[in-house]
Amino acid sequence: MRNRDDMKQVPVIIVLVAIVAAAAYLMLTTESFGRARETRQSSNVVTIDMTTRQWRFDVIWVSPPGSASFVVNPPGDQLADPMITVRKGDTIVLRIKDLDVPHGFAIEEFGINAFTPPGEIVEVKFVANQMGHFTFFCTVFCGTGHPNHKGTLIVQA
Repeated sequence: MRNRDDMKQVPVIIVLVAIVAAAAYLMLTTESFGRARETRQSSNVVTIDMTTRQWRFDVIWVSPPGSASFVVNPPGDQLADPMITVRKGDTIVLRIKDLDVPHGFAIEEFGINAFTPPGEIVEVKFVANQMGHFTFFCTVFCGTGHPNHKGTLIVQA
């Protein structure tokens, strides 16, 4: 008799296992899909073309237009630091063209330190994964104005 009662419970157990398995499958696939969708939305690729020359950085172009904002220095104004504003999660591609003498480009908080030889374009890529104001600066002594060869990267939500 006991075997017959046990046999009656088998279909119930199978149904319960199937329900739990289906629920687990839905939770896992929905969660991973949600994460993938969230990543796609927050990781736009922003390309920023810049020049570097003695004692200043200049932003020339941002692509796609409107994906980042920047303040353009007036011609000959070597005192104004450029400011670039991007969104957290964006993948930033900086294309830096060196116009005169050897320079460097660094943003310590993102682990960036690149050398820019004269006449060449150097590409620096990183994810803006933390919010705040970050100083970017020249790492190669380039003359008397070297301490002022810097700018600000602003990462917002």
